[in-house]
Amino acid sequence: METLIIRTQSKRNFRLLKELATQLGESVEIVSPEKAEDLTFGKMMEETKTGTYTSREAIMEALKIKHGDDQQ
Repeated sequence: METLIIRTQSKRNFRLLKELATQLGESVEIVSPEKAEDLTFGKMMEETKTGTYTSREAIMEALKIKHGDDQQ
């Protein structure tokens, strides 16, 4: 099974595409903008996964340097 996500600004096009998918016998699921953002973020995470482990300390140190908090 494959999934197609279409974002449209037009309510008319939205209704037309939804009706077409239904007539073709496909299932239609409407997702909120927040859910679409979550799906996109998850996809980005999968694409950039390296398989290596980074310690909490290394992450916290990188955040300190990035925000200029390393000067005490």
